[in-house]
Amino acid sequence: MLSRIVLLGLLACSLSVNAQLFHAFKWKHLGPFTTPTATTNDGSWTATGQGWIEDILITEKYWYAAAMTGGVYSSRNGGCTWKKIDQDSVQLGMLCLYEANGTIYRGTGRTHHGQDFGSGILQSSNHGRSWHSTPLAFQHHEQKVVWDIEGNAQEILAITDTEIWKVLIRCYVW
Repeated sequence: MLSRIVLLGLLACSLSVNAQLFHAFKWKHLGPFTTPTATTNDGSWTATGQGWIEDILITEKYWYAAAMTGGVYSSRNGGCTWKKIDQDSVQLGMLCLYEANGTIYRGTGRTHHGQDFGSGILQSSNHGRSWHSTPLAFQHHEQKVVWDIEGNAQEILAITDTEIWKVLIRCYVW
């Protein structure tokens, strides 16, 4: 009985200390901040690069942020400043980022107003300055969204609305 009372006392102290530590945390807004609206080459309006950050990827040298309305931002200084690093001419909607062996993968799909269209998974081997298609590519009429990309040393998995796709890294490199 005494051991239970001591255990409950230790637990209560632990919870009190943890609550005090939690309240001591100060959250700081890092951005990336909303960019001005832009138009595409044909004059149509796009919200490329505005808000709706869906994912963040932290690598050894860079932080990357994926915006649902299109665009990838990077920071070289732990989020103090951000730069839009790609030049999307079409809103692809970004939902996820993944890095393997120095290559960044971006899952495309949902944009604002509930529109679903993506081009599948794009890859960049130059820190996001340019992007190339991978074999996991979708046509606009398929209306597929890549919700997540995960993996390990042997394989990469991509998750769409209704499917899971896999590629073995050692057998095939995108």
